[in-house]
Amino acid sequence: MPSLLQQFLLNQLGQIKAHAKEWHAAEFIILQLDEYGYLTLGFKELAEKTGCDLETTAEAIRIVQSLNPAGVGARDLRECLLLQLTRLKKTDSLEYRIIHDHMKELGRKHTLRLLMDIANALGVEHREVMRAVGRIKNLHPRPGRGFSSPELN
Repeated sequence: MPSLLQQFLLNQLGQIKAHAKEWHAAEFIILQLDEYGYLTLGFKELAEKTGCDLETTAEAIRIVQSLNPAGVGARDLRECLLLQLTRLKKTDSLEYRIIHDHMKELGRKHTLRLLMDIANALGVEHREVMRAVGRIKNLHPRPGRGFSSPELN
């Protein structure tokens, strides 16, 4: 039985026009998402399990990632956050550049030295990086969280 998140996504998928193979692959992908909205199967494994070629599989993933909440269908935290910023039309933002190029560093403790290193690498002031990191913290690392049971939150 689909989870609340999966049912929510399947309802949205029902409103999307796509080729039958892409639609069915997207449906399969939705049913593979974990409770936080992440895709747990690899790209090639999805293609094999859906019986689709890589192009159709990629399009099906794109369809799932176009659904709400923003960030569902991501394969990792970096992709999840980038999907959210893309949806917000912030692909030219400092936040996007930090996540795209410095995600590993963001996982560490945010020391002044670390923020200065990121700022130097991006050619901006460390204060700008500090503000951008603050805005990044407002993104949702687990987009499906609101659909899960309280003990998972």
